[in-house]
Amino acid sequence: MLASMILTLNNINFYQELMLSIRENIKLGTFEEFHDKYINKL
Repeated sequence: MLASMILTLNNINFYQELMLSIRENIKLGTFEEFHDKYINKL
């Protein structure tokens, strides 16, 4: 039970940080570069 709770919190944190990075890159006008780097990591 604890493991699933920790994994859920980890996933939420990951997506919050990802969305923060996306918003920052959109504001800076560098989203396409961010997107290309991020997609290449996958």
